[in-house]
Amino acid sequence: METVAVYAEHPIRVYGLKAEPGLCLVSAESAAGGWSETAAALAKFEGSLQIKYIGTEWEAERVIFRACLPSLQAARLEGVFKEAGLALTGQARKVHLIHLQGPHFGDRYGLAAAALGSLEEAGLEPLAVGGAVHSLFLAVQPADSEATLKALAKNFSDKEPQGG
Repeated sequence: METVAVYAEHPIRVYGLKAEPGLCLVSAESAAGGWSETAAALAKFEGSLQIKYIGTEWEAERVIFRACLPSLQAARLEGVFKEAGLALTGQARKVHLIHLQGPHFGDRYGLAAAALGSLEEAGLEPLAVGGAVHSLFLAVQPADSEATLKALAKNFSDKEPQGG
């Protein structure tokens, strides 16, 4: 017998649903190794780079790094990536980072599907997506920020439930 767990709540309650403007998405890639060199290069700037989101993706024999941070720091991060031997994959892109914050995404099923489904239904496509136990990050073009929040609001709410 197979058990399938489904989490059902509408709208899905979150602690925060907001967009953070003024950011850039920087992308770089390396051969499948390169992970330790990148970590060492980033460690030199720990505390001075305000990275809001960093993610990796493996494709065949390469690793793609994407990081979102304040626009004024994008050039510095590009330098860090170059120092680590990574190749930049285009120019840094201005983005707004949409942050869906908890609670407990790790034990609530289908939240990423609900978020991405909301965007697909609205004809929107994020530039990058990342997640952790209690957060979901969506990097979107600044022009899509308001529409993204509106689309997400159909399935998510950071408002207190109305008692009665």
